[in-house]
Amino acid sequence: MNAPADPFAVTVDESGDAVRVAVQGVIDTATTGRLTQCIAGVLSRRQRTEIVVDLSTVRLLAAGGIRAMLAARRHAAEAGAGLYVTGAHGIVSTVLQLTGAYAELSAPVCSPHDPAPRPEGAAIVPTPRERARQALRTHAPDLADAGITELGRGLDNTAFRCGELVLRAADHDVVRREAALLAVVSAHVSLPVPAVRFADPATGVLAYPLLPGRPLLGRPAPAALAAPLGRFLRDLHAIPLSMVDGLAPVEDAEPGEWLEDLDGPAELLRMLHDTIPEPSHRRVLAHADLGAEHILERDGAVTGVIDWTDAAVTDPALDFARLYRDFGPEFLAAVLAEYGEPPARDRIEFFARCAALEDLAYGRSTDRFEYARAAERSLARLFPTLRAAPADDS
Repeated sequence: MNAPADPFAVTVDESGDAVRVAVQGVIDTATTGRLTQCIAGVLSRRQRTEIVVDLSTVRLLAAGGIRAMLAARRHAAEAGAGLYVTGAHGIVSTVLQLTGAYAELSAPVCSPHDPAPRPEGAAIVPTPRERARQALRTHAPDLADAGITELGRGLDNTAFRCGELVLRAADHDVVRREAALLAVVSAHVSLPVPAVRFADPATGVLAYPLLPGRPLLGRPAPAALAAPLGRFLRDLHAIPLSMVDGLAPVEDAEPGEWLEDLDGPAELLRMLHDTIPEPSHRRVLAHADLGAEHILERDGAVTGVIDWTDAAVTDPALDFARLYRDFGPEFLAAVLAEYGEPPARDRIEFFARCAALEDLAYGRSTDRFEYARAAERSLARLFPTLRAAPADDS
């Protein structure tokens, strides 16, 4: 005979500076209503407070429960409060980690008007550097105590160097797929790509030996790089899609959809809306972020193509767009001449313009001025009718 399930219960303690909401049992679609109502009641009674959801007696957390807690966290932030979880262990902690919700729910969001410290007992989310260190202890113990230097960071990952090893901390679910994808790619292309030493989904860290050379971001590309990049893309796009099934997402690259969240000068956005090209039905495995920052060069030769996080089965024009954005029309023409049958030029130009505006916004919002400066130079070339400087947003 099966043992009866733990009864679901929510207990609220408002006696301290922070409100503690203790949950017992299973949090799923059948019980989330009671939990969210409880939290809403706290928010109606106490403004600019901290709510700690104690999961120490929760034995199962379903997807519906995670969604409900993420929504409650947003509502708390809108009310000037903070909400986060503590006490997660066992399968509950594992589910939070694997879904990526752990990092958000266990880090406090305080009132923007009156930030408060993390209450005692709250979980501490490892930083990307700490995750890299943890992965080293597991997979490269000889480097466990060596110095770690940050190489750079993007929207969804941070890269470090430890000795002659590069460690990229990204989403936990990404690293295993990327490692498998790189194994396929390296067997088919003529330029170096990272040779994975280890991929640790538990920490979300991928490691590979340091490739020689420096990224081309902010530097002109030697003309001699165009032909090898053209051959590289020809080989990459010829990889049978059956070999990367499940390793790279399929993305439509609908040109109009690129404009939905794009920011930039109104004049340039109007021009893009007036020149939306027809979508392509051709699909290839693409790097999909092949810009100057991801191409390594030394002594006039390409020494590596890095950061395959955004690789996808998509429109091949995406792989030419950033080359055009960063290095200009003559370089693009030389790449295409080596490639063979290129995508339509209007799609390359359209995606290049969108990518330049994306980098402009990214560089300014994150104080990565090397990205902003490169984007500003590109905009002057990509929008020939531009009369005002890109910095004069309207």
